[in-house]
Amino acid sequence: MRRRIFLFLFIFLILGGSAIAYFGYGMVMASNFKGEPIAFVVKEETTVDDIVHELGNGLIDPETFKTWADMRNLESSLKIGRYEFREGMSNRQMVNYLKAGLQAPHRIQFHNVKNFQELAEELALDMDQDSVDYYEVLVDDSFWEHRDVLDKNARWAYIIPNTYEIYYTNTPREVLDRLVEERNRFWNEERRAQAEELGLTPVEVSILASIVSGETYMVDEMPTVAGLYLNRLERGIRLQCDATSKFAWEMEHPEDRPVRTVLNPMVEFIHPYNTYTFEGLPPGPISIPEIQAIEAVLDYEEHDYLFMMVDPDRVGYHKFARTNAEHERNVNYYRRVRASRR
Repeated sequence: MRRRIFLFLFIFLILGGSAIAYFGYGMVMASNFKGEPIAFVVKEETTVDDIVHELGNGLIDPETFKTWADMRNLESSLKIGRYEFREGMSNRQMVNYLKAGLQAPHRIQFHNVKNFQELAEELALDMDQDSVDYYEVLVDDSFWEHRDVLDKNARWAYIIPNTYEIYYTNTPREVLDRLVEERNRFWNEERRAQAEELGLTPVEVSILASIVSGETYMVDEMPTVAGLYLNRLERGIRLQCDATSKFAWEMEHPEDRPVRTVLNPMVEFIHPYNTYTFEGLPPGPISIPEIQAIEAVLDYEEHDYLFMMVDPDRVGYHKFARTNAEHERNVNYYRRVRASRR
Protein backbone atom coordinates (compact mmCIF):
# COMPACT_ATOMS: atom_id res chain seq x y z
CA MET A 1 0.00 0.00 0.00
CA ARG A 2 2.77 2.38 0.97
CA ARG A 3 4.49 1.70 -2.34
CA ARG A 4 1.35 2.65 -4.23
CA ILE A 5 0.98 5.91 -2.27
CA PHE A 6 4.63 6.73 -2.78
CA LEU A 7 4.36 5.99 -6.52
CA PHE A 8 1.20 8.10 -6.75
CA LEU A 9 2.89 11.03 -5.00
CA PHE A 10 5.96 10.68 -7.17
CA ILE A 11 3.90 10.74 -10.36
CA PHE A 12 1.86 13.65 -9.02
CA LEU A 13 4.99 15.64 -8.25
CA ILE A 14 6.47 14.88 -11.65
CA LEU A 15 3.28 15.92 -13.45
CA GLY A 16 2.82 18.97 -11.22
CA GLY A 17 6.43 20.01 -11.69
CA SER A 18 6.12 19.54 -15.41
CA ALA A 19 2.98 21.68 -15.48
CA ILE A 20 4.67 24.40 -13.44
CA ALA A 21 7.74 24.23 -15.66
CA TYR A 22 5.56 24.37 -18.75
CA PHE A 23 3.66 27.36 -17.37
CA GLY A 24 6.88 29.02 -16.29
CA TYR A 25 8.44 28.53 -19.70
CA GLY A 26 5.31 29.88 -21.36
CA MET A 27 5.27 32.90 -19.10
CA VAL A 28 8.98 33.69 -19.35
CA MET A 29 10.51 32.31 -22.53
CA ALA A 30 7.70 31.73 -25.02
CA SER A 31 6.75 34.34 -27.59
CA ASN A 32 4.26 36.85 -26.17
CA PHE A 33 4.19 39.55 -28.83
CA LYS A 34 2.18 39.27 -32.01
CA GLY A 35 1.66 41.73 -34.81
CA GLU A 36 3.60 44.54 -36.46
CA PRO A 37 6.52 46.11 -34.56
CA ILE A 38 5.35 48.86 -32.25
CA ALA A 39 7.33 51.75 -30.80
CA PHE A 40 6.26 53.43 -27.58
CA VAL A 41 7.75 55.89 -25.12
CA VAL A 42 8.22 55.34 -21.40
CA LYS A 43 8.16 58.66 -19.58
CA GLU A 44 8.94 59.46 -15.97
CA GLU A 45 5.30 59.06 -14.97
CA THR A 46 4.72 55.82 -16.95
CA THR A 47 3.73 52.75 -14.94
CA VAL A 48 3.72 49.05 -15.77
CA ASP A 49 -0.08 49.22 -15.94
CA ASP A 50 0.24 51.93 -18.59
CA ILE A 51 2.43 49.63 -20.68
CA VAL A 52 0.05 46.72 -20.23
CA HIS A 53 -2.85 48.95 -21.28
CA GLU A 54 -0.98 50.13 -24.38
CA LEU A 55 0.17 46.68 -25.48
CA GLY A 56 -2.67 44.57 -24.14
CA ASN A 57 -4.97 45.20 -27.07
CA GLY A 58 -4.19 41.95 -28.85
CA LEU A 59 -0.40 42.44 -28.98
CA ILE A 60 0.52 40.62 -25.78
CA ASP A 61 -1.08 38.40 -23.16
CA PRO A 62 -1.39 41.05 -20.42
CA GLU A 63 -1.72 38.62 -17.52
CA THR A 64 1.54 36.72 -18.09
CA PHE A 65 3.41 39.94 -18.90
CA LYS A 66 2.15 41.65 -15.75
CA THR A 67 2.93 38.58 -13.62
CA TRP A 68 6.52 38.38 -14.87
CA ALA A 69 6.96 42.15 -14.63
CA ASP A 70 5.86 42.07 -10.99
CA MET A 71 8.14 39.11 -10.24
CA ARG A 72 11.05 41.09 -11.70
CA ASN A 73 10.13 44.29 -9.82
CA LEU A 74 9.83 46.18 -13.10
CA GLU A 75 7.79 48.98 -11.53
CA SER A 76 10.74 50.18 -9.46
CA SER A 77 13.34 49.80 -12.21
CA LEU A 78 11.48 51.01 -15.31
CA LYS A 79 13.83 53.08 -17.49
CA ILE A 80 12.72 56.16 -19.42
CA GLY A 81 13.16 55.79 -23.18
CA ARG A 82 11.72 54.87 -26.54
CA TYR A 83 11.31 51.12 -27.02
CA GLU A 84 10.35 48.88 -29.90
CA PHE A 85 8.81 45.43 -29.48
CA ARG A 86 8.66 42.97 -32.37
CA GLU A 87 7.02 39.69 -33.34
CA GLY A 88 8.30 36.74 -31.32
CA MET A 89 9.60 38.61 -28.26
CA SER A 90 9.06 36.90 -24.91
CA ASN A 91 8.02 38.45 -21.61
CA ARG A 92 11.59 37.97 -20.42
CA GLN A 93 13.00 39.92 -23.37
CA MET A 94 10.48 42.73 -23.09
CA VAL A 95 10.91 43.14 -19.34
CA ASN A 96 14.71 43.00 -19.65
CA TYR A 97 14.60 45.72 -22.31
CA LEU A 98 12.57 47.97 -20.03
CA LYS A 99 14.74 47.28 -16.96
CA ALA A 100 18.05 47.77 -18.77
CA GLY A 101 16.95 50.75 -20.86
CA LEU A 102 17.67 48.98 -24.17
CA GLN A 103 16.08 51.63 -26.33
CA ALA A 104 15.38 51.58 -30.05
CA PRO A 105 17.01 54.48 -31.91
CA HIS A 106 14.64 57.13 -33.19
CA ARG A 107 15.24 58.30 -36.75
CA ILE A 108 14.99 62.04 -37.18
CA GLN A 109 15.50 64.02 -40.35
CA PHE A 110 15.29 67.65 -41.34
CA HIS A 111 15.52 69.41 -44.67
CA ASN A 112 15.11 72.92 -46.08
CA VAL A 113 15.95 74.50 -42.73
CA LYS A 114 16.67 78.21 -42.97
CA ASN A 115 18.20 78.97 -39.58
CA PHE A 116 18.88 77.74 -36.06
CA GLN A 117 15.39 78.68 -34.86
CA GLU A 118 13.81 76.43 -37.48
CA LEU A 119 16.33 73.68 -36.73
CA ALA A 120 15.55 73.85 -33.00
CA GLU A 121 11.82 73.58 -33.72
CA GLU A 122 12.29 70.60 -36.06
CA LEU A 123 14.48 68.68 -33.60
CA ALA A 124 12.29 69.43 -30.60
CA LEU A 125 9.19 68.24 -32.46
CA ASP A 126 10.88 64.97 -33.40
CA MET A 127 12.30 64.41 -29.94
CA ASP A 128 9.26 65.54 -27.91
CA GLN A 129 11.35 68.22 -26.22
CA ASP A 130 11.38 72.01 -25.89
CA SER A 131 12.76 73.95 -28.86
CA VAL A 132 14.11 76.59 -26.45
CA ASP A 133 16.55 74.03 -25.03
CA TYR A 134 17.91 73.31 -28.52
CA TYR A 135 18.13 76.94 -29.50
CA GLU A 136 20.02 77.86 -26.32
CA VAL A 137 22.70 75.28 -27.16
CA LEU A 138 22.89 76.40 -30.81
CA VAL A 139 23.58 80.01 -29.83
CA ASP A 140 25.84 79.12 -26.92
CA ASP A 141 29.36 80.35 -27.74
CA SER A 142 30.96 77.73 -25.49
CA PHE A 143 29.31 74.91 -27.48
CA TRP A 144 31.02 76.13 -30.66
CA GLU A 145 34.29 77.26 -29.10
CA HIS A 146 34.73 73.75 -27.69
CA ARG A 147 34.68 72.57 -31.33
CA ASP A 148 37.05 75.31 -32.55
CA VAL A 149 34.26 77.07 -34.46
CA LEU A 150 35.09 80.67 -33.63
CA ASP A 151 33.40 82.46 -36.55
CA LYS A 152 29.74 82.98 -35.64
CA ASN A 153 28.83 83.47 -39.31
CA ALA A 154 30.16 79.99 -40.16
CA ARG A 155 28.13 78.01 -37.64
CA TRP A 156 25.35 77.06 -40.04
CA ALA A 157 27.99 75.36 -42.19
CA TYR A 158 28.63 72.85 -39.40
CA ILE A 159 25.19 71.27 -39.63
CA ILE A 160 24.39 68.71 -42.34
CA PRO A 161 20.72 67.98 -43.09
CA ASN A 162 20.43 64.20 -43.04
CA THR A 163 18.76 61.28 -41.30
CA TYR A 164 20.09 60.65 -37.80
CA GLU A 165 19.57 57.85 -35.30
CA ILE A 166 19.02 59.46 -31.92
CA TYR A 167 17.90 58.05 -28.58
CA TYR A 168 14.90 59.44 -26.72
CA THR A 169 16.98 60.14 -23.62
CA ASN A 170 19.64 62.12 -25.48
CA THR A 171 19.88 65.71 -24.29
CA PRO A 172 19.73 68.59 -26.80
CA ARG A 173 23.49 69.03 -26.43
CA GLU A 174 24.09 65.33 -27.17
CA VAL A 175 21.81 65.49 -30.21
CA LEU A 176 23.62 68.54 -31.57
CA ASP A 177 26.98 66.92 -30.88
CA ARG A 178 25.81 64.07 -33.10
CA LEU A 179 24.93 66.52 -35.88
CA VAL A 180 28.32 68.22 -35.76
CA GLU A 181 30.09 64.84 -35.74
CA GLU A 182 28.21 63.90 -38.90
CA ARG A 183 29.45 67.07 -40.59
CA ASN A 184 33.03 66.16 -39.71
CA ARG A 185 32.54 62.69 -41.16
CA PHE A 186 30.95 64.13 -44.29
CA TRP A 187 34.01 66.28 -44.98
CA ASN A 188 36.38 63.38 -45.62
CA GLU A 189 39.72 63.68 -47.37
CA GLU A 190 38.22 63.26 -50.82
CA ARG A 191 35.70 66.08 -50.38
CA ARG A 192 38.29 68.34 -48.77
CA ALA A 193 40.56 67.73 -51.76
CA GLN A 194 37.71 68.66 -54.13
CA ALA A 195 37.13 71.89 -52.22
CA GLU A 196 40.83 72.69 -52.33
CA GLU A 197 40.84 72.23 -56.10
CA LEU A 198 38.15 74.91 -56.27
CA GLY A 199 40.22 77.20 -54.11
CA LEU A 200 37.59 77.04 -51.37
CA THR A 201 37.43 75.83 -47.79
CA PRO A 202 34.66 73.44 -46.67
CA VAL A 203 32.90 76.38 -45.03
CA GLU A 204 33.09 78.40 -48.26
CA VAL A 205 31.69 75.45 -50.20
CA SER A 206 28.76 75.38 -47.77
CA ILE A 207 28.24 79.12 -48.20
CA LEU A 208 28.11 78.73 -51.96
CA ALA A 209 25.87 75.67 -51.61
CA SER A 210 23.40 77.73 -49.57
CA ILE A 211 23.33 80.28 -52.39
CA VAL A 212 22.74 77.54 -54.94
CA SER A 213 19.86 76.24 -52.78
CA GLY A 214 18.48 79.74 -52.58
CA GLU A 215 18.39 80.08 -56.36
CA THR A 216 17.04 76.67 -57.36
CA TYR A 217 15.31 73.77 -55.66
CA MET A 218 15.72 71.52 -58.69
CA VAL A 219 18.49 69.08 -57.73
CA ASP A 220 19.41 68.30 -61.35
CA GLU A 221 19.93 72.02 -62.04
CA MET A 222 22.12 72.67 -58.99
CA PRO A 223 25.46 71.71 -60.66
CA THR A 224 24.72 74.17 -63.49
CA VAL A 225 23.92 76.98 -61.04
CA ALA A 226 27.02 76.13 -59.00
CA GLY A 227 29.15 76.33 -62.14
CA LEU A 228 27.68 79.73 -62.96
CA TYR A 229 28.59 81.21 -59.58
CA LEU A 230 32.04 79.66 -59.66
CA ASN A 231 32.55 81.34 -63.06
CA ARG A 232 31.56 84.70 -61.59
CA LEU A 233 33.85 84.20 -58.59
CA GLU A 234 36.78 83.30 -60.86
CA ARG A 235 36.23 86.40 -63.02
CA GLY A 236 35.71 88.74 -60.08
CA ILE A 237 32.07 89.45 -60.98
CA ARG A 238 29.63 90.06 -58.17
CA LEU A 239 27.38 87.07 -57.63
CA GLN A 240 24.20 89.20 -57.71
CA CYS A 241 22.12 86.51 -56.09
CA ASP A 242 18.55 87.51 -55.19
CA ALA A 243 18.49 85.05 -52.29
CA THR A 244 21.34 86.92 -50.58
CA SER A 245 19.48 90.24 -50.98
CA LYS A 246 16.40 88.75 -49.33
CA PHE A 247 18.50 87.28 -46.54
CA ALA A 248 20.33 90.55 -45.87
CA TRP A 249 17.09 92.53 -45.89
CA GLU A 250 15.37 90.14 -43.51
CA MET A 251 18.32 90.31 -41.11
CA GLU A 252 17.87 94.05 -40.72
CA HIS A 253 14.09 94.18 -41.32
CA PRO A 254 12.64 91.12 -39.51
CA GLU A 255 9.20 92.68 -39.68
CA ASP A 256 9.23 92.06 -43.47
CA ARG A 257 9.77 88.29 -43.16
CA PRO A 258 9.29 86.39 -45.32
CA VAL A 259 10.36 88.46 -48.31
CA ARG A 260 8.71 86.97 -51.39
CA THR A 261 9.66 89.52 -54.05
CA VAL A 262 13.06 91.20 -54.36
CA LEU A 263 12.56 94.94 -54.85
CA ASN A 264 15.10 97.58 -55.87
CA PRO A 265 15.71 98.83 -52.30
CA MET A 266 16.72 95.29 -51.37
CA VAL A 267 19.09 94.94 -54.32
CA GLU A 268 20.72 98.29 -53.47
CA PHE A 269 20.83 97.58 -49.73
CA ILE A 270 24.40 97.91 -48.44
CA HIS A 271 25.05 94.78 -46.42
CA PRO A 272 27.90 92.19 -46.29
CA TYR A 273 25.44 89.40 -47.13
CA ASN A 274 24.05 91.20 -50.17
CA THR A 275 26.05 89.96 -53.16
CA TYR A 276 24.69 92.80 -55.30
CA THR A 277 26.62 95.32 -53.22
CA PHE A 278 29.60 93.22 -52.04
CA GLU A 279 31.99 91.12 -54.11
CA GLY A 280 32.77 87.47 -53.41
CA LEU A 281 31.00 85.17 -51.02
CA PRO A 282 28.98 86.48 -48.07
CA PRO A 283 30.43 85.99 -44.56
CA GLY A 284 28.39 82.84 -43.93
CA PRO A 285 25.68 80.58 -45.33
CA ILE A 286 22.23 82.08 -45.93
CA SER A 287 20.62 78.77 -44.90
CA ILE A 288 21.70 75.35 -43.70
CA PRO A 289 22.67 73.82 -47.08
CA GLU A 290 21.46 70.42 -48.20
CA ILE A 291 23.92 67.65 -49.06
CA GLN A 292 22.75 67.74 -52.71
CA ALA A 293 23.71 71.41 -52.94
CA ILE A 294 27.14 70.83 -51.37
CA GLU A 295 27.82 67.98 -53.76
CA ALA A 296 26.60 70.14 -56.66
CA VAL A 297 29.32 72.66 -55.84
CA LEU A 298 32.00 70.00 -55.50
CA ASP A 299 30.85 68.29 -58.74
CA TYR A 300 29.81 71.45 -60.55
CA GLU A 301 29.02 71.55 -64.25
CA GLU A 302 31.75 73.15 -66.36
CA HIS A 303 30.38 75.76 -68.79
CA ASP A 304 30.67 79.46 -69.68
CA TYR A 305 27.37 80.68 -68.21
CA LEU A 306 27.37 83.91 -66.23
CA PHE A 307 23.66 84.76 -66.10
CA MET A 308 20.42 82.99 -65.26
CA MET A 309 16.75 83.84 -65.58
CA VAL A 310 13.55 82.02 -64.64
CA ASP A 311 12.36 79.77 -67.47
CA PRO A 312 8.63 80.48 -67.97
CA ASP A 313 8.21 77.24 -69.92
CA ARG A 314 9.60 74.92 -67.22
CA VAL A 315 8.42 75.38 -63.66
CA GLY A 316 11.33 75.60 -61.23
CA TYR A 317 14.01 75.79 -63.92
CA HIS A 318 16.09 78.61 -65.43
CA LYS A 319 17.47 79.76 -68.75
CA PHE A 320 21.23 80.36 -68.77
CA ALA A 321 23.28 82.82 -70.75
CA ARG A 322 26.94 83.50 -71.50
CA THR A 323 26.62 87.18 -72.41
CA ASN A 324 24.58 90.09 -71.13
CA ALA A 325 22.88 90.44 -74.55
CA GLU A 326 21.76 86.80 -74.41
CA HIS A 327 20.59 87.31 -70.84
CA GLU A 328 18.52 90.34 -71.84
CA ARG A 329 16.79 88.26 -74.51
CA ASN A 330 15.90 85.70 -71.86
CA VAL A 331 14.58 88.46 -69.59
CA ASN A 332 12.45 89.93 -72.37
CA TYR A 333 11.11 86.50 -73.31
CA TYR A 334 10.14 85.88 -69.68
CA ARG A 335 8.29 89.22 -69.53
CA ARG A 336 6.41 88.54 -72.77
CA VAL A 337 5.29 85.12 -71.60
CA ARG A 338 4.21 86.49 -68.22
CA ALA A 339 2.25 89.29 -69.90
CA SER A 340 0.50 86.84 -72.21
CA ARG A 341 -0.67 84.73 -69.28
CA ARG A 342 -2.32 87.53 -67.32
